[in-house]
Amino acid sequence: ETLWHHAWCKSIEAAKAGLQSSLIVRHPKSGRLFVNFDREILQLIRETKCMQRIGIEVPESAKMVLLQEEKFKSYFNQLLFVLKEYDRVLGRVIPVIRPLLKPHLDDLDKKIQPGMLMLTWQSMNIDGYLHRMHTWLSKFEELVNKINDLIENRVESNLKAISKTLLVDIQSDSTFTLEQFVNMQEKVTKRKTLMMDAKNLEVERAVEDLINVVLSFPMEDFGSASISEETVQKLRDHYSRLMYLAILNTTKNSFHTLKKRLTARTSSGGVVTADKPFFDVNVELSLPNVTMNPSLEEIQAAINRCAINVLRCSKRICQWGQDREQDISRLQTFHSLIAQDREIVKVVLLLTGSVEGTKKQVHDYLLTFMGYEHLWKMDKQAEYKKFMATEPDLEAFDNELKKYVEMEANIQAIPAVHNIGCMCLETTPVKASLRAEAIAWKSQYSKNLHSQARDEMHSLQDMMKDTLQKLDRPLTDLDDVRDVMAVLKFIREKESQ
Repeated sequence: ETLWHHAWCKSIEAAKAGLQSSLIVRHPKSGRLFVNFDREILQLIRETKCMQRIGIEVPESAKMVLLQEEKFKSYFNQLLFVLKEYDRVLGRVIPVIRPLLKPHLDDLDKKIQPGMLMLTWQSMNIDGYLHRMHTWLSKFEELVNKINDLIENRVESNLKAISKTLLVDIQSDSTFTLEQFVNMQEKVTKRKTLMMDAKNLEVERAVEDLINVVLSFPMEDFGSASISEETVQKLRDHYSRLMYLAILNTTKNSFHTLKKRLTARTSSGGVVTADKPFFDVNVELSLPNVTMNPSLEEIQAAINRCAINVLRCSKRICQWGQDREQDISRLQTFHSLIAQDREIVKVVLLLTGSVEGTKKQVHDYLLTFMGYEHLWKMDKQAEYKKFMATEPDLEAFDNELKKYVEMEANIQAIPAVHNIGCMCLETTPVKASLRAEAIAWKSQYSKNLHSQARDEMHSLQDMMKDTLQKLDRPLTDLDDVRDVMAVLKFIREKESQ
């Protein structure tokens, strides 16, 4: 036991050597900071306590270490807390901002260096060092909070707002006339463009404020931070790029929304489904053809106009770093960048031919009305003369009238609307015109039939009047009787006819 005791006493100085080590050490690979406290010190303290409990004499050096137990543990815990706070604050630094904060991070590292190079666990000014560390970390966290607040509330929120903006007002449950569509889209595009440009300017100013906050933040050793113009410009370029991507995204989304609304969609079951047609189009009789009003060309022109307005929005949004007091025609805008994007060009080309696919369907549908073309192409009087040349009877007249009555019923049975793609074709105007033509033909025959029937009635009345006069003559001799018999025979022949 005596030998073990002597060996332990000799090991005290070796264990105490750990108190001469620095307070903090940096990991050679990860670069993280750790509290550099030798665990053998704690073992020495425990062994000294045990020796005293069993009544064995311990050296004064071991007693001195034991007396400082609470101090060492307190320093260890405080340093551990400081380094955790250091990691937490650094973790809140946005990576893109880190190059801008390099002088501040270097300054913070210099404040930590005394604990890595000069101070040991037996130093007298550890408390002051810990106090300064807390103070420096608090100031640096204040700077990080200001930067993060600027980025979150003035930069990223505005970028998200721009990115989610739609430059068209497309309602899935409404239809519009061409004029309503054009006017509404122009108003929406103008309003959204003003909003986006205001937010673009706000983001630009927020980035400049962020740079000023960093540059003006005081550092203990150097006064204000010295940051290269190249680093500052890289930050401006980064957020300018994000602004460009936000404008590009809203332009793409607007085009895709417009394209999606103008085309039918197919469900997983293979059934074609579509939103309510977008345009109200009248089908009209425009001699000598049945046409649409507005025409397909006018509808396509309106869609093209809407697409151009969406694309031109970026012409009113200025790139950064320019004097906004100048006329916008002299300033560089995001339009040149947006117009060069391949996907934008592709979608614009698809929109410029969006109704081209429906041209055959529309043509085939309009051809169905050409089955009634004889109503307006043939001369009514000439056709009636040909009909009368056949010496028609009443049944022939009746058949002709029934033909036009049936035709009128068929016209009336045509559906009031017919949907093709994004167009709702309203047939009420053409139905009214066709019915009017059918009624005119029917009136032509009925009018002439009435005239002919009136003439025949007058002739019959004259004949009956003459016959009655012959029958009313007094019978005086056989000649009178023969005349009456001849009249009766004439009446029977007429009745048999």
